[in-house]
Amino acid sequence: MTEVDITGFGVAQVHLPTTISVDRVVETTGANIGAVALQQIRELIADLLGL
Repeated sequence: MTEVDITGFGVAQVHLPTTISVDRVVETTGANIGAVALQQIRELIADLLGL
């Protein structure tokens, strides 16, 4: 599985990394995804890249 469920945000599709310009960010929520979800995302990216 290459998706991480992020409560309150949706799903991070780790197999589809994308970069965007900060100019495209319309609104900030003041929230973050949390340490556990971020660690899961990092581990999946490392696995997908073979690191």
